[in-house]
Amino acid sequence: MRGVATIGLKGETEFLRRYNNRTLNRKKKIKTIKFKGIHLFFIIILLFFIGFSALKASQFFLSWEKLNVKSFKLVNSSKIEFKNLEKILKNYNGNILMVNFTDLRRELLKFKIVKDVSLTRVLPSTIVIKFLLREPIFQFKSRGEYNIIDRNGIVLYRKSEKQNGLITIKDLKKEEFEKITSYLPELTEIRDLVDYISFVKPYGVKLKLKRINEIFYPGEKDYIRKINYFLRLKRIIPLKENKIKYVDLRFKDRIYFEYDEGVIN
Repeated sequence: MRGVATIGLKGETEFLRRYNNRTLNRKKKIKTIKFKGIHLFFIIILLFFIGFSALKASQFFLSWEKLNVKSFKLVNSSKIEFKNLEKILKNYNGNILMVNFTDLRRELLKFKIVKDVSLTRVLPSTIVIKFLLREPIFQFKSRGEYNIIDRNGIVLYRKSEKQNGLITIKDLKKEEFEKITSYLPELTEIRDLVDYISFVKPYGVKLKLKRINEIFYPGEKDYIRKINYFLRLKRIIPLKENKIKYVDLRFKDRIYFEYDEGVIN
């Protein structure tokens, strides 16, 4: 009987222990859930107040008069038509934080002389516009005006008079300008000395210099060396007795002269 009683007592003790543990675990879970719930509630309240404050702050800044655009600082804009530029900028005088830079940049790039443009907000009320302009290289006369173009043949603007420092193109169609762009490094070195250039098959570049009567076919490279060599040769050899019209410098070991009467080697 004692053995049976002992077994029963141990079984009841084990049952009570397990029951007590389950009860304690249940209470811990309930406390944990309540604790997390309270924290979650306060977090939601905090996020609500943060969002509400951000909304009010944004409404304030977007309606604050001090943030309205009052000026545009233009960098490197001297060659852009100011009247047309002013018309565009008048449409972007609202709140500086709301100015659509994508649209503004797209409109500014419509100026052919503008290669690229960067926009920066300077709070509270200034927008800095920095232009990267295409470089004028050539000019050609059409309908009484000089068209100023870049290395890609894009007409940047027009002038009534010939411009200093630009290479004048003659007897060449606009769509043929690409024929001379590959010679630009050579031409740039002597651009201040050039009267005009053209392109003639099969000779290539046709070059007329200022204050020099002869017209040159200088080939593809070494323009300065070749022309200087001819000018030295002209001082040594009495070539002035004959009227030279063209000088062909394309070949390494010889020079061809073309006179009014014909061609002489």
